[in-house]
Amino acid sequence: MISDDVLISRIPKQVQEKDDPNVLEFQLPSVALCLDWFNENLVYGHDLGITVLSRSPNTQANSYSTEIQKKWEFKKNYFHLGKSVELVRYRDKYVAAVHPTFDITLVDTQSGKLTLLGGSSGHSSYINSVDISINGLVASTGDDRALLIWDDGTPFDFPLGGVGKIVKFWNSADSNIVVVLEAGNKIRVLNYQTKEWMLTIYPGQAGCCGPSTGSVKDIMITDKFLYAIGLGWWKKYDLENIYGGCGFTTPVAEQTFFQKPLSSHLVISNSRFIGLATAKLQLIYDTNKNKLYSLDFNLPDDEITGLTISSTGEAFIIATGNILTLISLI
Repeated sequence: MISDDVLISRIPKQVQEKDDPNVLEFQLPSVALCLDWFNENLVYGHDLGITVLSRSPNTQANSYSTEIQKKWEFKKNYFHLGKSVELVRYRDKYVAAVHPTFDITLVDTQSGKLTLLGGSSGHSSYINSVDISINGLVASTGDDRALLIWDDGTPFDFPLGGVGKIVKFWNSADSNIVVVLEAGNKIRVLNYQTKEWMLTIYPGQAGCCGPSTGSVKDIMITDKFLYAIGLGWWKKYDLENIYGGCGFTTPVAEQTFFQKPLSSHLVISNSRFIGLATAKLQLIYDTNKNKLYSLDFNLPDDEITGLTISSTGEAFIIATGNILTLISLI
């Protein structure tokens, strides 16, 4: 671990032209390949490891020209891993950093300890998703059609019927439950302590002959409910009241919050907010208030490589190349 200086923001040219006080750009020393946010800490993966940005507001600083710059000052800690990081997941003091070599480095951001999860008993192809439980377990899934639960460095393999797309622990309801999205719009719920698959959710279409709602892009888990999220829509499920048939599971609620087609997008969610982003349009949907926030900032021309929302919904951060664009919502 290498402690670094404060990450200094700069006002983007287009924001100066719009005179918008709610947007900052941060120039990074390398391209940000992925992002995640936990509490007051933001992490991004790059070509040689990860950098953790810890929010440290400096309201007394006189060197900054705007209030938002004082509010969104970050201190940096760099963790050298020796290879690129294409996915990250941050929880408590741990960061799970996924490499293109089909393995994961679990980083203890307090002690600096690095634990490599991989090898002959690990994944045999690309890892598409990773999560960390409240107990420090790691779950990962990928192109090899495997769901792996890593307990103290040892993987427990749960074979899937299709490519694993998304995996998340259900930390609020039961730390023994993990949810995985398989290719083909199939969401499966596993109790990994009993090694039993509890149920399967099919959110894709209204019955065997009904219209398709499109691919599920993310899974959001709240205290009691599971959300299947697509491009501008969500469906909510209560695991105690699952019913349906013919390849379709009936949700307890659903909504289309944006109907225009999106391209070149990323979709992300936390336990409350859903975010979508393109180079010219950014959307944030608040599931508690049933409210959509539509933004139209012109981002840099580089491909969007990362997207994350703060847990409180205060800010939306988008990575394009070596630029982080922060949009303050409060």
